[in-house]
Parts: sequence; C-alpha cells; structure tokens
Amino acid sequence: MDSVSSVACMIIYFIYIFQTGCAAEDLNISANLGHNVTLPCFKYLPNMTDVQWTKSQQVFFIKRGLGQTNTGQNTEMDEYLDKSFRGRVGLAGRPEEGNLSLVLSNFNASDEGSYECHASQKLPNGTLVQKTIQTIRLQPTDEQPDDSLQPADQNISANLGHNVTLPCFKYLPNMTDVQWTKSQQVFFIKRGLGQTNTGQNTEMDEYLDKSFRGRVGLAGRPEEGDLSLVLSNFNASDEGSYECHASQKLPNGTLVQKTIKKIRLQPTDEQPDNSLQPADRSYIWKVVVGVVGGVVVVVGAVLIDRRNRRRGLRRVEQQEDDSAAVALHMPPVYLQRTDSMLHSWLKSCCTEMHQRTTTESRVTDNSPCELAELRTSVKAQSEGSVGGAARDAAPREGGARTPSPP
Repeated sequence: MDSVSSVACMIIYFIYIFQTGCAAEDLNISANLGHNVTLPCFKYLPNMTDVQWTKSQQVFFIKRGLGQTNTGQNTEMDEYLDKSFRGRVGLAGRPEEGNLSLVLSNFNASDEGSYECHASQKLPNGTLVQKTIQTIRLQPTDEQPDDSLQPADQNISANLGHNVTLPCFKYLPNMTDVQWTKSQQVFFIKRGLGQTNTGQNTEMDEYLDKSFRGRVGLAGRPEEGDLSLVLSNFNASDEGSYECHASQKLPNGTLVQKTIKKIRLQPTDEQPDNSLQPADRSYIWKVVVGVVGGVVVVVGAVLIDRRNRRRGLRRVEQQEDDSAAVALHMPPVYLQRTDSMLHSWLKSCCTEMHQRTTTESRVTDNSPCELAELRTSVKAQSEGSVGGAARDAAPREGGARTPSPP
C-alpha cells in the first residue's frame, strides 16, 4: 500500500514538473531607465484562483480572489510583498481572459533580474496546482536612446463632449504592440502587430479600463507609424497625463518597450466658437422674426393697395351707371326729335311697300313699258311723302329753339 502511494505521488510530481517545465519559456526584455515596461504573460486556465509574480524566486506581487464572482461579491485584491514595488506594479489585463501580464512603472537599475509568472488552478478533485507560465530576464537597454524617441510633453485642450485625437507618430520595424497609459496605468493595448506572415490577422484591441471601453481606438495604421489615439466623448474624468508606448522585437529576440509620447490632456477654458451656441441661436431667432415681420408688412401693404384700387374702380363704375340712369330717365329734346323722325320714316316706308305690292299685283299682265312707268310714278309719290313728313317734324318759325345736343 505504501509503495502504491509512493508511485502515485511520483507520477503526480512528474506531471507537475512536466506541465510547469513545458509551459515556462525564457524571454529577454530590455527597457529604458525611468520608463514603464510590460512583462508579458498569457495563459488561460479554468478555475484560476490567483496570479503570482516573483523576482529571483521571491514573491513580490499576488492577485488573489480570482474565479469567485459567483458569490455576487468582488473578492479580488492586490497584495504587495516587497515595499520597493508597492504602487509601481499591477496586472495589465484581465486574468479571466488569459492576460496575466505585469506593468512595472519607473523602471530603475534595482529592478533588473529574473522574473517569473505563476498561476494557481483548482482541479475538479479540489487539488490546488501552481503552474509557471513565463520566465523573463529584465535588463536596462544597452543602446543609446534615440533622441527622436525621447518623449516630448505636449499640452492638448479639448471641448467637453467632443472627440479628441492624442497624436503619436513613430515607425518601428518589428513592432509587436502599442500601449496607451493614463497616470501610468495601461488602459488600451493594440496587440498582434507584425504577425501577418501566418496568413491570419492576429491584431486585437484590449481595454483594461471599463470607462474607456468602446471610446478609444487607434486613429491610423501602426505599421505606417501612426500610433495616435482617438478618444470620443471627452469628459472631465478623462483629464490627466497620457503616454504612448510601443514594443519592438530586436533581431536578437529581445523585446524592447519604448515611450514615444507624453501628453497632458485637459478641458479647454474657452467657449467653443460654434454657430449653435445659445447666444447665437437667439440672434438667429431675432433675424428670423425680423424677416417674417417684414414679409407680413409688405404683404399687408399690397393687399391694402389692391383693396383701394378695387374701391376706386367701383366708384367710377357707379358714377357711370348713375350717368346712364339720368340719361335714360330724363331724355333730352334732341332724342325726342330723332324718335319722331324715325317713326314718320318707318310709317312712310310701310305705306310705300303696301302700294307697290298692290299696284304690281294689278298690272302683272301689262307690258314692260307700262310696268316701268308705274314704278316711276310710285317712286315719285314715296319721295314726296317722305319729304312732307320731314317738313312736318321741323319746328315752326317763331317756336322755342331746341337745345343742341352736348
């Protein structure tokens, strides 16, 4: 029975050694003194309970309480076991998503050494197993800093509620990722750069601060040297110090992180010159009211003028009607004279036509010569009757004079 237990313990021990030994991979990283550096560590483990980072096999940072969110309470906590690292280290990502990387700010000479990333996993049978995920050799960079890579402080002011772009430009061959920090805390990472030779696009955005999720993203293409960040809906809580970092893989395999840009972002003190400001809107309303009022006055004047013209025309027509009525009800003497002459002429014409008809009917059998003489005599009689009627209608001598027509 003791031999069986010993064999089982040896098998478990060799399995543990095999797993930890296969998972660990040495990585050399160089960083500039005084800058921030990220120690990468990626591994997804179900039922992970905590993450530990060691330096020279001494634990200096622990992230506890992972995988216990089913209780409804957030039990995660950071534990610093070395005072020299307190406030300078923290996890860069979300352990439940497999990101166990560590961010070390203000790298100094005493931070040089060997670092290891460990994770504890709870097996289905309740056994707690610790695995070494990554081994890293961290050292100061040997190369002289490039003046063009020295971070240049820049002050940027933006209007609240507007979008703002934080500029950062630098082309680095073999660049692996881009990081943006606020107050030395990483909140956005663009990973998987320069790995397109596999035929797959491995680029991904990682948001380490929920307040920036969905509001930030790179403005351009990192492979072309544009590392600028676009921040949408700028608010008061976004004010602070921002830094742009880029990681580059050197030909010898060393991963170097460089700080490209430092930016101080703050709200603008001036009111934005916008045509839609309230004061300008009131001015627009005044202009609109003035224009509408002018149009109303012009239309009113036109309508009044038309009404007056119609009234004038009606007056003229009324006067003409009145004049015609006077002429009809009080006819002048010359109108009476004309009516009398017309009546006499019509009467003589009717008499002549009657006589002619009677005479022609009587002499239908006479010769043409007799018929011509008869017509001549009838014509002479008709002319004499017309002349007598005219003489009768003429005024007698010594009578009242008929006024001439106007």
